[in-house]
Amino acid sequence: MNIKHLVFLSPLLFAGCASVNSYNEPKSQNVATVSGSSTRTGLATWSNNSVTSIDNKQVGMLWSSDSKVKVAPGSHLFVITTEFNLGFGTGPYLTLTEVEATVKPGMNYRFVSEPHGASLSVWAVDSNGQRVSKVGSSKYQYSPQQATYVVVH
Repeated sequence: MNIKHLVFLSPLLFAGCASVNSYNEPKSQNVATVSGSSTRTGLATWSNNSVTSIDNKQVGMLWSSDSKVKVAPGSHLFVITTEFNLGFGTGPYLTLTEVEATVKPGMNYRFVSEPHGASLSVWAVDSNGQRVSKVGSSKYQYSPQQATYVVVH
């Protein structure tokens, strides 16, 4: 492939990275913020909760589970991705959990989780740690190992 073909195809490759159904933060100043959370209660016991989608619209790349997303006031459906470990040799596990929450302007919320048997419960809390949403629940499974790609040319 010569350089002319590469220059022509580059914009097409990058256009494929954009999502048509992605979440757009409101432009208004009258918003709430939501974020995930990270906890560690032991050397091999931890959890990371990240906001994956809001109202069935995918949230873009978040650089950490604590990244904040602006949300218009009102009721929303959040999908939270949780990866967690219960100790040595027990995980990591992965879930996607739907949580319904109503947010108020000027408030900050974060999503937390807790395993119960073979299920994981996830809910939103306000800045005082008080639960402010319904509790979502999902069954968890082993987290897939990260893929390694080998490029040969």
